[in-house]
Amino acid sequence: MRRVHRLLFLLVGGSGLLVFAAGGLAWAVSTGLLQVNHPSRSDFPLQGLDVSNHQGPVDWATVRRQGFSFVYVKATEGGDWSDGRYVEHTAGARAAGLRVGAYHYFTFCRDGGEQGRHAVDVVRPQTRPGDLPLVVDLEFGGNCAHTPTVAELDQEFGAFDAVVRAAFGRPPVLYVTEDFRRRYVDGAAARGSALAGHRLWIRNTLGRPSGGCERWAFWQYANGGRVDGVEGGVDLNTYCGDPASADREFGSSGAPDA
Repeated sequence: MRRVHRLLFLLVGGSGLLVFAAGGLAWAVSTGLLQVNHPSRSDFPLQGLDVSNHQGPVDWATVRRQGFSFVYVKATEGGDWSDGRYVEHTAGARAAGLRVGAYHYFTFCRDGGEQGRHAVDVVRPQTRPGDLPLVVDLEFGGNCAHTPTVAELDQEFGAFDAVVRAAFGRPPVLYVTEDFRRRYVDGAAARGSALAGHRLWIRNTLGRPSGGCERWAFWQYANGGRVDGVEGGVDLNTYCGDPASADREFGSSGAPDA
């Protein structure tokens, strides 16, 4: 009987250590202390960042010299919040020769049309020919407590999408996690949702997104990365394609290739 108790203790203890180790690994990846993905620049020549006011001032010339080609800058959130460094980051990155785009963080607790109008009001005055299309950040992390049903998200995103398309003449890119994509996006075409047919920006810090360039345009492969010219951690991204394909998809940026 003592042997059984000892064996159970070892099994439970070992499982506990495995759970602890797995939790620690997940924490290290989520905070950027451990970077799992390292996409080569030969396979992904266009590398970029995404930033917000949390990064503070950025030395964009230094960022550009390290070979980064593009940046997405947070512009708005919800129906009335604007990022205080959006204009500063956009102007600085553009002056340094990076292709720029703006993103809106979509909250599940505000009207979609209202959010679309707010994003357009803030982003349109800063938009220039060759800029990347507006991105809508659709994720559970940091959002309000309400988790929308598929029907609810279809309705609210549809209202947002209609406003953005009317203002910019092209659809927004969807920033999603793999889980969010499976839950809301993958079946969108079959149910006639406005979520169907958009280019995707996939957040996957543990592996490469499924599918190829026909399935997704951008990949956030790490967060909390260290880049000279940026104080603290910053999200790292890549475009699925070369400079020529980026020009065909988004229009010429007028900026030199990385």
